[in-house]
Amino acid sequence: MTQLILDLDDVNLELPESINDGYTVKREPLYVDVEMYSGRLTRELRGFVWRVSYQHGYFNERDKNALIEACEKGIREPIRCAFLIQETNTMPERMFLITKFTRPRFMWGRNDEPIWADFSLEMREVSPSD
Repeated sequence: MTQLILDLDDVNLELPESINDGYTVKREPLYVDVEMYSGRLTRELRGFVWRVSYQHGYFNERDKNALIEACEKGIREPIRCAFLIQETNTMPERMFLITKFTRPRFMWGRNDEPIWADFSLEMREVSPSD
């Protein structure tokens, strides 16, 4: 089952299914708390954003290169991604920025092709979606 597609407008990389709790989606409120002079606390709710984290075990050379390209672009500028929401089994498309990226590292070669592993990323929706 597809959980995450990075950079729909350019690289369009459908990532392999992550296992063992390697994929999480959270909807988080954006707010600012302000304490008044009297001690009263007020909260300004700005909306809700999606946060996605993903990790996967192994990639071949071609997929590793596409992955790095999409993630480096997502660090520089917003990228349009599709992500699976567990509760509804839907895949909305939203604009995200990559907030954390762990580059894959070389593990071993198989049939003269290197295998790359230990990749992870975290991303946050650019603007509140409601």
